[in-house]
Amino acid sequence: MVDNITSLDKLYKRCLPALLVKVRELNNIGVKVSPIKIWSLLTKKWKQSHNLLLCDIVSDIMSIDKYDMEDLWIFCLFY
Repeated sequence: MVDNITSLDKLYKRCLPALLVKVRELNNIGVKVSPIKIWSLLTKKWKQSHNLLLCDIVSDIMSIDKYDMEDLWIFCLFY
């Protein structure tokens, strides 16, 4: 089944469950972050990517740790 997502807003809504799980996980280890913050940082990273699949996006979300949040923030300052 091919599901073409035509807007960033629709993609955000589709990924929101994964974002909320990651926010809860990070909050439990003392990293205060919001779904919007994670989304904002990752979308800046993804601008350099082509043909991203939903599974790749969810994988990026779920693999973030507290150090990645710092690295992504620094990466986004320069790109």
